[in-house]
Amino acid sequence: MDASRRSVKRLGFAVNVVIVGLACYAGSEIGFAHKIPPHNISALWPTGAILLSVLLVAPMRHWWAYVVAAYLFSVVRDIQNGFPASALFFIAAGLVEILGAAFIVRRLVDPLKLFDSLRNVVMYMAVVVIGAPLVSAFISAGAGGADQF
Repeated sequence: MDASRRSVKRLGFAVNVVIVGLACYAGSEIGFAHKIPPHNISALWPTGAILLSVLLVAPMRHWWAYVVAAYLFSVVRDIQNGFPASALFFIAAGLVEILGAAFIVRRLVDPLKLFDSLRNVVMYMAVVVIGAPLVSAFISAGAGGADQF
């Protein structure tokens, strides 16, 4: 592959990363708008769904860039608001949930055929809807401390 084709591919990848980052920024804004005091957690966080969708179809070697793009705005926003220690638990829980779900689903099912059969749908539901959130809930529970667990 010549240099000009590589440059075009890199530019396309960079544009995709920026688009995902902007979509996740919008998702984070929705999530921040729906935080419930006093713990400031949000039941609606579209950033996770957007990132999971991207990771299911993107090459694994590019995951790092999409994760950084997706969470950069959220982390910057947390820092601007004083970055409570609990935010680290929520970010870690989100990353474990999304990366774990994407990795396992990709190993079990062809992501482009996720909804082509009942078996694929059941596998998707078991991992993405039940398994990954269950694991991340235990990480998030640490944000409140042992006295609020």
